[in-house]
Amino acid sequence: HRMKEFELEPGEHVVKEARKHWFLFLAELLPYAIIAVIPFALPKMLTLAQPIGILAVNAIPLVGVLWFGWTVFEVVLLFWFENVAIGLTHAIRMAICARTNDINDGRSTALFFAMHYGIFTMVHGVFVIVFFGVLADGFANYRGGLPGAILAIIVWQFAALAIDHRQTEGFKGQHTDNLMFQPYPRVFALHITVI
Repeated sequence: HRMKEFELEPGEHVVKEARKHWFLFLAELLPYAIIAVIPFALPKMLTLAQPIGILAVNAIPLVGVLWFGWTVFEVVLLFWFENVAIGLTHAIRMAICARTNDINDGRSTALFFAMHYGIFTMVHGVFVIVFFGVLADGFANYRGGLPGAILAIIVWQFAALAIDHRQTEGFKGQHTDNLMFQPYPRVFALHITVI
């Protein structure tokens, strides 16, 4: 049988009511529960942030090669940009360390590091661009995607600096002389690659 249509009397209206299932009600509360737990979980999350960040940043070249078809030039150029970001954040780390620990010659050491590491990195950049970019036709075979990867690496280096600063209370108890040579193994790795 077919249902016949009917007309509402003046002043009447249709009320449609449906009860929510209890599961939907709980699902709506979930974002608020997550927000409430974040302050208690944040210290544990920060301890995991560095290993996860390091793995993610080190996966960038792999993703670039496998999904974007990056060439050797693009991978080495990305490595060079990572060296630049590491040098910049490390100079900041040393300046903060000098201020936190009241080291007399700490600022001078940080400035010397910035100059020395900067010169090494600049020279390596010239060699990477000339050898891999111009002579090996790296610019001609450029696939793209590099600016996003560079930005991700720069953001990660500053995030790592902020995490280190928080965990060590401004690099308390460290000395700029000890920090001075920490990033140089990366420079030597690129130096050997260029040679």
